[in-house]
Amino acid sequence: MDPFPPALPATILEQAALQLGCSPADKKLAFHLDEEDELKHLREWFYIPKVNDLPPTDPTLVNENEDCIYFSGNSLGLQPKKVKTYLDEELDMWARTGVHGHSNGKRPWILADECIVELMANIVADPHHQVPFPSTSMYPNPTQCLNFLLL
Repeated sequence: MDPFPPALPATILEQAALQLGCSPADKKLAFHLDEEDELKHLREWFYIPKVNDLPPTDPTLVNENEDCIYFSGNSLGLQPKKVKTYLDEELDMWARTGVHGHSNGKRPWILADECIVELMANIVADPHHQVPFPSTSMYPNPTQCLNFLLL
């Protein structure tokens, strides 16, 4: 059973604004929703570009030292802070063991596609986790893999 009754986002915002005694367009509602967001701590896991680091920005319109509002999630997305650690671990494994990194270490490269199967099964709503997943050597790009699955 769905713990959340189906409701339009506009209805949810209108109800929350009514409880706060403000308009759905009021900043008071936005700040309240930010405070109540159960996932707000996840912002700490990512690097968020500063406005002044982005191409043409008019400093008369924005505070250049603030985090930007990032709507490119369907492209590259924000960089997870742990990505450098993971990449350095794999590059170190490659430097130390060469081709043996395919079958040794914390994350043997030859098994990389196996850890993704369950995640992809959830994305394509396959409750039995029977998603046919191509080998990473055949489709090294996760976006290519997802596109292949959705064909």
